[in-house]
Amino acid sequence: MGTVSLREKEHRKKLSLTSFSILYILQILLVLSSLLFAGSPIAEEIMMSKDSIAQVIPAKFSVFYMATFNGFKNAMDIAIFIFMLSGFINVVNETEALSSSLNSSLNKLKGRELYLLPILIIFFAIGGTTFGFGEETIPLYGILTAALLAAGFDTMVVLGVVLLGSGVGIVGSTINPFSTGVAMDSLKGIGIDTNAGIIFGLGGIVLLFATIITIIYVMGYAKKVKSNMKFSILSESEYSHMNENIKKDNKEIKSLTKSQKITMYIFGFSFLVMFISLIPWQKFNINIFDNWSNILTGEPWGQWYFGDLSMWFLSIAILIGIICKLGEEKLIEAFMQGAKDVIPVVMIIVVSRGTSVLMSDTNLDMFILDRASHLLQGVSPVIFVLGSYIIFFFLSILIPSSSGLAYVSMPIMGGLGHNVGISPELMVIIYVSAHGIAHLTCPTSGVLMASIEINKISYGTWLKFVKKPVMLLISVSLIILLSANFIL
Repeated sequence: MGTVSLREKEHRKKLSLTSFSILYILQILLVLSSLLFAGSPIAEEIMMSKDSIAQVIPAKFSVFYMATFNGFKNAMDIAIFIFMLSGFINVVNETEALSSSLNSSLNKLKGRELYLLPILIIFFAIGGTTFGFGEETIPLYGILTAALLAAGFDTMVVLGVVLLGSGVGIVGSTINPFSTGVAMDSLKGIGIDTNAGIIFGLGGIVLLFATIITIIYVMGYAKKVKSNMKFSILSESEYSHMNENIKKDNKEIKSLTKSQKITMYIFGFSFLVMFISLIPWQKFNINIFDNWSNILTGEPWGQWYFGDLSMWFLSIAILIGIICKLGEEKLIEAFMQGAKDVIPVVMIIVVSRGTSVLMSDTNLDMFILDRASHLLQGVSPVIFVLGSYIIFFFLSILIPSSSGLAYVSMPIMGGLGHNVGISPELMVIIYVSAHGIAHLTCPTSGVLMASIEINKISYGTWLKFVKKPVMLLISVSLIILLSANFIL
């Protein structure tokens, strides 16, 4: 890859805010906003799902002070899952099965490493469209970063593959229970039925084009970086960190032992179970996993969540430790080290959730939804589609949780859409598409901020990288949504 001094293109050193600073500044701005709009009324129908009074509540200092703690309570299930999954992956790394397998695969692809990228992007996109592959991707960076850097790419390629890949899957959600599933349930709650087949088809079209755009863009950037590191978008400090703290972890290629091969089979099986367990089979009247698959957690596959997955990966880590004869002390040490490595990442998610809690406690989220919904009353269907997309995008900044946003906004926005002749299926895809774009660009997205933090990439550098594909994704999505408006 060459050293920094040999690069033909110099990157200007710059002072950039950390993810923590950005989130705390945002919290301060929200507190000030609550004081500015204090007492502003909110329509009763908007507040029907909340117990507080129908107006903006000025944030006390204690609300701001306790936001991070309350965010931790809100994100407890996700935090525990990330700790468990990271511990599991580090146990696998301790066996050297994963590094040897990846290095062996890259050695076979010598000179053709670019062809690995579309396979990985498609994998993450499938995860995104089926079960909202987000927090689950964070522990995987340690594995893929070492492998892709060894192939001659930079850390931005890693983010492009994982974060952008899973993100476009969320933009084109089809059977994602945390977005399309919740949105459909929310609409059913106000008497509007949806057709799952139409949602799957429309979401699938968005997914197809979004994935193609991502593959072309990431491969184009990766090809330039691999040919000459001067094309890397990384700043000087980001590039130096990549060289000094990540590349040095690469290991020599070794042949897999029998126990390592068994470990890799178990590793693949464990993620297959995660994939199967999160798809809401019961909603599609598929009951093959009922009864027998609930023996582990009490819940059948299709109804698992972060708690079930946490215990699943803990048990698999123990199984691998036994098979590879790591011993109790080494197994526990490897697991704890893996959990310790993601503490900064978990804290990013916690602070991000604290921002959402602050919004909820002051009713700013409901206030903005109330004012935004009034803007779309009585407009034409085309303007309604465009306006809804923009509103869902900004609401996603304030309420980054896909299920939380769907529960809050879909009864209001879906009802308005129904009144102007917009099909409920189209409203669902407008919501998931806009939310997916926000997931890729907004600082309140815990997954985004955690992903760039773990790779030591600044928020500004990420935006610089992602602005072109995001603009294309928005354009293509809107073309598909507007066209669907004339068909459905």
